[in-house]
Amino acid sequence: MGATTSSEVAERYAKRLVTFWREKLNNDAELKNFEFSFIVAPKSGSPFIAYEMSKILNLPLVVHNSKPKFEIDPAMFSSYFDALAQPPKNSVGLIVDDSTTGGAKAMKLIDDLKKFELKATEFLVVFEPEIKDPRLVLANKGVTLHSLVKFRATGKIEK
Repeated sequence: MGATTSSEVAERYAKRLVTFWREKLNNDAELKNFEFSFIVAPKSGSPFIAYEMSKILNLPLVVHNSKPKFEIDPAMFSSYFDALAQPPKNSVGLIVDDSTTGGAKAMKLIDDLKKFELKATEFLVVFEPEIKDPRLVLANKGVTLHSLVKFRATGKIEK
């Protein structure tokens, strides 16, 4: 979604996601976690939405690099993530992006969080393409997908 590179558009989507998320907090028994200490987003996704959402919720933003910026042993957080500071161990982040297929980008982000004793149990997106069944793929990693809009395999759009 190239439109989300506009701060105004990203802010609108972030506001919609925050409203949607707050409604889920009040009504959804599926949520594994209600408390998050940071927002995390793939750099190759739509980090502007995550940035705007982190501002609204007053949470730190962590941006994931799909490939380490440098190799060092032991691995360093700053090689895999861009952030003002590394979240404390065992912290829980909320993954935010415009969409996901539950593919390599999402799996790598989840695995890299675990390397640093961090986790995410919820993934919040604007739209969910059902074709690759991202809910099932993410559920196998212990992450629940939440979306504003679903694009069904039949071509139907569902809110």
